[in-house]
Amino acid sequence: MLETENLVNTYGGVVILEHIQKKQKPDYDTYIGAGKLDDIISEMELKGANLLILGNILKASQIYKVNEKLKKIG
Repeated sequence: MLETENLVNTYGGVVILEHIQKKQKPDYDTYIGAGKLDDIISEMELKGANLLILGNILKASQIYKVNEKLKKIG
């Protein structure tokens, strides 16, 4: 996580929220699970975050579904 935080800082961003999730296998639809994604989006709204970084490679369908949920917060 430190490497990701350093990259965010390098590009002028600030990490304001961090979640670590341990799962046996990724969720098929959203990689992190719809409930966890909703929780994170709610926290992003409260804290004014405008970027979500997931520390792995997602399938195109997962990216699409995450983006659709993120459209709620602009």
